[in-house]
Amino acid sequence: MKIVFFEVNDASKFFPMFESNGINMDSLIFFSKKINELSYEELESVCDAEIISVFIYSHVDKEIINKFTNLKLIQTRSTGYDHIDILEAKSKGILVSNVPKYGDSTVAEHTFALLLTLSRRITESVLITREGKFISDGLCGFDLRGKSIGIVGTGSIGEKVIKIANGFEMDIYAFSHHIREDLVKEYDVKFLSFEELLKTVDILSFHVPDTLETHHMLNVNNIYTTKKGVIILNTARGGILETNCLFEGLKHDHIGGLGLDVLEEEGDINDELEVLKQKESSDLLTLLEDRILLSKNNVVITPHNAFNSIEALQRIKDVTVESIVEFIGGTPTNTIHY
Repeated sequence: MKIVFFEVNDASKFFPMFESNGINMDSLIFFSKKINELSYEELESVCDAEIISVFIYSHVDKEIINKFTNLKLIQTRSTGYDHIDILEAKSKGILVSNVPKYGDSTVAEHTFALLLTLSRRITESVLITREGKFISDGLCGFDLRGKSIGIVGTGSIGEKVIKIANGFEMDIYAFSHHIREDLVKEYDVKFLSFEELLKTVDILSFHVPDTLETHHMLNVNNIYTTKKGVIILNTARGGILETNCLFEGLKHDHIGGLGLDVLEEEGDINDELEVLKQKESSDLLTLLEDRILLSKNNVVITPHNAFNSIEALQRIKDVTVESIVEFIGGTPTNTIHY
């Protein structure tokens, strides 16, 4: 089978794993580019591939799927799969596999890195110290112990966040469609409706995929139902939070702090010239609001980096190769059920 990887900067790291599993190295092709950045000639040269592997910045839409006439498996090197047209893949009988749980601890730890950066005024403290001022005036933070945290989504990452919050002796609340009795018993987690959660907690942390149901689940219509001074954390997907509601909440001092690893338009703000290419005024507004968010002291934004640890990256490679090998052997694993 022809196997094509996209968004891979160092293909050599995959070679030993495939060789040890008996995969012919001649069947492997690697691109450092996103799939959508391939030239016509490059795409034509690999469009007969049976397996493709992508990361989150390659958008495998209907047009791309239809280019690959022999495609049998789309392997994403991520847990999330909203960058893939799942329904189109299903209509063509193409399996989609992901890498579940590779970054449970990694993303959960990053979530608390963002929270602690806000609670202890780390960014401001470092900047002042770098200016040669060894003073703490105006840098008073707050304890996490005794604060209430609301976990939106109690999957593997949300569960890890709950475990860490328990270690900080926080009061833990959660929203999920399924009440996890094990979490109730072990960590005294109190499950609430999403509306009640917004009203109750000091800190909101989001750990759900961006779907039709969860897109903009925090928005201009419900942001002011949260407690004044609420801290909002998002290490999941940018589209879960409506950017305008974050901007408005900060402007009116309703939101006390934001810790974000993702933005709605994160892929478009690397270059200001991209702003000129936006077709929709709403996209332009979102981009401008993201820029404003980047400059505020009570906002900490990292560049979709929560997954990025040595251990997590190795797990991604291991599970990706394992899934492809298992698929070739006729026993596919980690497939998305839709």
